[in-house]
Amino acid sequence: MKRFLLSILAVLALVSCGKKDPLTSAISEKMAEQIAQKAGGSFDPSEVKVVIQRIEEVGSSTLAAELDRRYDVFVTKEKVARKSYDKYSAKGMFTNAQKQLETIEQAKTFQQQVSDLKEKLAAQADSIIFRDYRFTAVATAPDGSKVEAKDYYAAVTPDFRVIAITPDTKALHRGTGSAIPGYSAIFGDEEDEE
Repeated sequence: MKRFLLSILAVLALVSCGKKDPLTSAISEKMAEQIAQKAGGSFDPSEVKVVIQRIEEVGSSTLAAELDRRYDVFVTKEKVARKSYDKYSAKGMFTNAQKQLETIEQAKTFQQQVSDLKEKLAAQADSIIFRDYRFTAVATAPDGSKVEAKDYYAAVTPDFRVIAITPDTKALHRGTGSAIPGYSAIFGDEEDEE
């Protein structure tokens, strides 16, 4: 049985020789870009060699689930601003209270815009808009320095666009609104503060 499994693995390795996996290629390219950027642009991302040692899918999000999550972010922002508004009003800090009132109104507007977008995209509600992966990789910069990414996370769209790479699962979905059709046009490319 062991020989049989080894034979299958050997055949798979030969068949896949020369073929690039679009997922690992996309993650490697994004990681190389981030490393080059952190180095102040002193070298080109194509000069960074990234080897993905392990990768596994750990989750995914449908369009409906991501829109619901985004809606909840704005509900939370409204609640926090309302508490601050009440506190500043009680203390007579009317300038700060006014700023919080503006934040409340903006959060309500954004909630409505997310609801409108959800209604507009209802036919696509069950489509997967990104998948989450946990991976371990080693990157080598042109100067020979190595960067080890152990248990990093990536959010990747079905067309292999890497939205985010981070070691922090809490930060992984901050920029995933860009995977929602029409979201960036309404809200811009800024990450949500969660």
